Amino acid sequence: MFVHQDGVSPTNNAAEQSLRESVTFRKLSFGTQRQTGSQNLAIVQSVTETSRRLG
Repeated sequence: MFVHQDGVSPTNNAAEQSLRESVTFRKLSFGTQRQTGSQNLAIVQSVTETSRRLG
């Protein structure tokens, strides 16, 4: 996409940075024990990150 359209970054750095905190938390806390816990954690982290970005 960045080859054909001006203003599009050739890297996915913004997406990687937004995931970094969630990945670090998961690794340090050893994740969750159940699938539902993982889904709930993903939802909470998604809402938190979206709210942070929107101010």
